[in-house]
Amino acid sequence: MIGHCASFSQEKTYQFQSSDVLTMAEESEHLLTTPDHELGYKNKGSVSSDEEYDFSAAVKIINEQSKALEELRKELSEERTKNGLLTDKMENLSKDFQTLQEQYATNTDKRNEELEKFKSSLEAKTELQASVIDELRFQMQSMRNKIDSNRGMLIENGNPASPARNHLASSGKQPLHEVMSPKKLLRNNSEDSVTSTGSNPCLMSRVSTPHRAEFMWRINAFTKKLKRIRSNSYDDPSRSEAFMTGPHGYRLSMWAYLNGRGKGVDKCLSLYVRVMAGEYDPILSWPIKPCYTFQLISQCQDANKRLDLVRVRDLSIKHGGIARPQKDDKSVIVGFDDFVVHEDVEKKEYLLDDSLFIKCVVEIS
Repeated sequence: MIGHCASFSQEKTYQFQSSDVLTMAEESEHLLTTPDHELGYKNKGSVSSDEEYDFSAAVKIINEQSKALEELRKELSEERTKNGLLTDKMENLSKDFQTLQEQYATNTDKRNEELEKFKSSLEAKTELQASVIDELRFQMQSMRNKIDSNRGMLIENGNPASPARNHLASSGKQPLHEVMSPKKLLRNNSEDSVTSTGSNPCLMSRVSTPHRAEFMWRINAFTKKLKRIRSNSYDDPSRSEAFMTGPHGYRLSMWAYLNGRGKGVDKCLSLYVRVMAGEYDPILSWPIKPCYTFQLISQCQDANKRLDLVRVRDLSIKHGGIARPQKDDKSVIVGFDDFVVHEDVEKKEYLLDDSLFIKCVVEIS
C-alpha cells in the first residue's frame, strides 16, 4: 500500500477515490501505532518524508476536486432552477395563448351570428319594401287607368266629330259640355250608361276574351337562402312581385319553396302560381281554369347545349277552377311540389352566379 503511494508521487495523473485515501491513512496510522512484533517486523518501521508528502498531495487534490465538484453541483442546481422557471413561464404563456385563441373564436362566432341576423333582417326588410313598392305600383297603375278612362269619356263628349255631338248639332241643341261642368257631365254620362232615355234601350252582350301573361322571375342568392332555410334562419317560400294578364286582367304572383314543400321537402325546388285579389276582379269571369307553363331557364355557356326544364299544369282538365279571391284571402296555389331536384339545379347548369331564372306563361280562356 505504501509502495502504491510512492508511485503516485511519480505519476501525478492517477486519480484517487476518497475511500482509497481513507484506507491508506488508516493503514499508515496502524503501521505507526502497532508494535513490530505484531506486524511481523524485527524493528519498528517509520514513514519517510517522501511518503508523507505523497499523502498530503493526494488529500489536497481530492479536496480541490471535491470543491470543484460541489461548485458544479451548485451550478447544475441553479441551471435546473432557471430551467424550471423558464418552463413555468412557457406553460403560462401557452395557457394565455390558448385562452386568447378561445376568446377570439368565441368573439368571431358571435360576430358571425350577429352578421347573419343582420343579413336576415335586412333581406326581410328588403322583401317587405319590395312588396310595398309592388302594391304602390299596382295602385298607381289603377289610378292611371281611371284617369285614362275619364279622359277618354271627356274627349269623346267634347269631340266635334263624335256621333253624339253630330246628333245634337242636327237637332239644334247645344252640346252638353258647353253648358255643364265636367263633374255634371261625367255624372250624367254615368246615369245615361245605366238607363237609356230612349224608348228602345241598347243591350250589348260581353264576350269573354282570352287573357295571357309572360313573367320572368330571377331568384338571387339561391344556395345561401337554401342553407339559411335549412338552419331555420330564413322563411320559405319566396314570392315574386305581382304581375297582370293585361291592363285590366287577372293579378297573379309566383311562389317558390326553395327547400321543397309536401313530397318535395329537403330534396326539391317547389314552384307554384297564386291568383291574387285584383282591382278588376268584379268585371272578370269566375271561376277560372288557367293553364300554367313553368320554364326553368338553362344558363349553359354553350347556347347550342341549353335545355330548359318545362312543366305544364292545366286546370281546364278535370278541375273545378279557381274562385274569385277576396281581400286578405290566401287562395290556392297551383304548381309542382317536385318541380326540380336540388342536384339537377347545379348539375344541369340552371344555376349561375347563385341565381335562377324562372319563366311562367299564364293562359286563361
